[in-house]
This record gives sequence, C-alpha cells and structure tokens, in this order.
Amino acid sequence: MTPAPARATTLQQAWSVCVSMDSDAGDRVAECSAVIESGQVKGRQLAYAYVGRGMALDKLDNPAGAIADYGAALRLDPDNVSAHYSRALALTENNDHQNALADLDRAITLSPRIAQFYRDRARVLINLNDYPRALADYDAAIALEPGDAYGFTARGNAKLDSGNPAGALADYNEALRIKPDYPFARENRAYAYFNTGDYKRAVEELTFVIDNEPTARLHVRRGHAHAMLEDRDRELADYAQAIARDPGFIDAYRRRADAYLERREFDRAIADLSKVIELAPDEPRYWYARAVAYKLMNDMDKAAADENEAQLRERAKFKRLIGTR
Repeated sequence: MTPAPARATTLQQAWSVCVSMDSDAGDRVAECSAVIESGQVKGRQLAYAYVGRGMALDKLDNPAGAIADYGAALRLDPDNVSAHYSRALALTENNDHQNALADLDRAITLSPRIAQFYRDRARVLINLNDYPRALADYDAAIALEPGDAYGFTARGNAKLDSGNPAGALADYNEALRIKPDYPFARENRAYAYFNTGDYKRAVEELTFVIDNEPTARLHVRRGHAHAMLEDRDRELADYAQAIARDPGFIDAYRRRADAYLERREFDRAIADLSKVIELAPDEPRYWYARAVAYKLMNDMDKAAADENEAQLRERAKFKRLIGTR
C-alpha cells in the first residue's frame, strides 16, 4: 500500500501547497483546509485559500463544494477575478448558465484583456442560444489573440451552428493558415463542407483526421458522408470500423441498420437494431425503428410486439418526466 503523503508541518508549507497548481488535488484540499481553519489568515489571502481549495474540489469532481468555496472567497474579496472565473466554469458544468454568465461578465469587467474569458463566455452564450453575442465575444477574443488557431475554429463552429457555413469555412481556412493540418479545424471544416453539400471534400477532410487520430465517431461521420455520395460499400466499411473501435457506439449500429435497409438486407438490419435495443432498452424510438424493419419483412406480429414495447417505454418515460410512478 502506498503511504499517504506527508502533511505540511508549517502554515507556510501548507500555503505553498494550497496555491500551487502543480499540487495533487487531494493534498491541496487538505492544506487549503489547514490554512482556512488556522485562523491566522484573513481577507484577500484567505479568499485565495478558498479559491485554491475550490479548484482542487473541481478536479475531484465536487462542483458543489467548489462553488461553495468560490462563493466564500467572493464574500471576502468581491473583486477576486479567479473566484469569479472559476465559479463560472463550475456553474457551467452544472448547467447553470445564467449565473455562469454573470460571473464571466464580472471577470471580464475586472480583466478585459484576457481572451480566454471571452471564449468561455461565448460558450455560455451559445448554451443560452444567444449566437449574436457569442460571435461578438469570439471577435473580441480574436482581436486580443489574432494568431490563435483555436479562436478562429471556435468562431467557425459558432457560425456553422448558427447557419453560416460559408463564414465558418472562412474561419477554418484562417485557422489552418495559422496552424496547418490543425485536426480540430480540419474536422470541423469537414462538417462545413457536409452542410454545403460538398460531400467529397468532407470525406477528404475526415480521412485526414482519421489517419491521424481515428475514433468511432469520426468513422460514423465519414460513413454518413459516403452515404450522401451513395458509396454504400465504403459507408458500411466505416460503420464496421466504428464498431470495431467502440462496440458500444449506438450510432454506428443505428446508421448501419439504415444502410442495410436501403440494401434490403433485412436480417442484418434487424440484428443491428436488436443490438441498439440491447444497449439502450428504454429508448422508445429504437423499438419503433425495429418495428418498421419487421414490417418491411412482412412480419407483422413482431412489428406489433415492438410497437407495444415502444409504447410501454414512452409511457414510462413520460411518468419519469413528470415525476410519478
């Protein structure tokens, strides 16, 4: 058994561990707590001890504890930028986007020259479906860091999501001018090409990314592009590769089932839909999908049975939604 790390023996040593970003998270919690409970640290210095412990609690997947500590820090030091910013990130993880926005607004007011603050606020604004303000924040971040390929890619994603694929392509191209072969930009440029109907170039971009860092998700995306080009063999090959990389990836089975149905290979489609149901038995739409496949096979008894199962799960889902049993 590995022995527990030695505790700091003086307040100064505890403080050093507490404020160090390189310290083990568990050690930071212990030493920040020692500083906080010592009664010897006051005011802004005590606020930073709470911030240090909050950051460590965040790393230990305790966002509620982290948010509480950031709040304690701000009661001691209302203009503590680190506390506002860190609490905003924790609130975002908790899907509390309005309060996260308020903290980021304050952090930016206090420190308006930090590009990352604008990028993080843009992400919160996107979660609130406020794309015009999000794009303005990405503009501000790019103005502060015009050589940041990530900033252009992130703005491109916002443009793509808000229905401006041409603008997105311009941003991805600029990101790749700054950082050639940047995988994040190449992947998202593929989606922009897909959205503009340029499926061939989408396949080319996804192939580059897959060759460098293959994932099941990327194979499924490329498979979909192959489908739009009516290249069914390559489509199926990509779904097979996705499943080989991640045997629990539902979207690969679901899309492959659709491809098999297109080819009228009903038994294979049923097998894939059955796997989907095995992986997500409480999702009604998958039972309905298999019911459709059975109908195409003229197996009406199995289709009716699946439709009944789908309806049962719909009712169960509704009861869970409204909080009844």
